[in-house]
Amino acid sequence: MKNIILLTGALTIMATVSSFGQNKTTLPKAPPPPPIQQVAPPPPPPTLASQPSSYDSEPSGKNLKEIYLEENQIYSSVDVQPEFPGGNDALYKYVGANLKYPAAAKENNITGKVIVQFIIEKDGTISTPTIIRDEVGYGATDEVLRILKGMPSWKAGQQDGKIVRVQYTLPVKFKL
Repeated sequence: MKNIILLTGALTIMATVSSFGQNKTTLPKAPPPPPIQQVAPPPPPPTLASQPSSYDSEPSGKNLKEIYLEENQIYSSVDVQPEFPGGNDALYKYVGANLKYPAAAKENNITGKVIVQFIIEKDGTISTPTIIRDEVGYGATDEVLRILKGMPSWKAGQQDGKIVRVQYTLPVKFKL
């Protein structure tokens, strides 16, 4: 007599076969697994535009998007301009004391100015410097960005009595 064990998936069937193939014994089949239940995906999170009207406005009557845009607006002209600590004279002294003339520009007797624009944030820090014009080249823009990175915090600008973000333009002259 030969014993054969077959393993398939979760079912195990054992059969005993005689040499003449007369006596066959099988075990009862296991019950089928329970059906898999389909679960619907969760709804997407609400967006600002899909909020119910009770969330859509503040006591001021403005919706959340308007409030966000108003609080983060960048002004180019304000009632009270931002101020470098000590005023404009101190700003130009700071730039003059920290400016390192690029060696290649110095060797080639290159002069000119670099105009940089940046935002003075509500806390007085400087963000998003952008070079508007570079008449010098030879690494002058890198030098101006280095000076801005090390600058102390400014006194923030104000509009209608509120502290606001202000765009500021600073020309930096390179003279030999």
